[in-house]
Amino acid sequence: ACALPCTLVLRMEARQVASARGHRFSVDPLRHERGARVERHAHERPYLQLVVAGDYEEALWGETLHAASGRCVFKPAGMEHSNRFGTGSTALRIAWSDDLASFALHRGRGART
Repeated sequence: ACALPCTLVLRMEARQVASARGHRFSVDPLRHERGARVERHAHERPYLQLVVAGDYEEALWGETLHAASGRCVFKPAGMEHSNRFGTGSTALRIAWSDDLASFALHRGRGART
């Protein structure tokens, strides 16, 4: 997993965004209350999570990652982690299927040849 500062300017709260689903992707608003915890788990699809407001901590690989407002967190499929929401958070999770990642990589290689 990695957390990077996002250059996106988001002027809406995630609760204003409805879930969107496509054949190869999904976008879901997430809201966790102050003090909430999510025990160790993994997601079957890779995803990028944009923290819109608040912050949280993720425990993974024996380390703690702090994800604050304005950060993007990427996790590959199957990465086990747990979450602790000190102040709570609002985020958007953008997940995609492995075949979409393979398609993008293949198209990128084809464009260079």
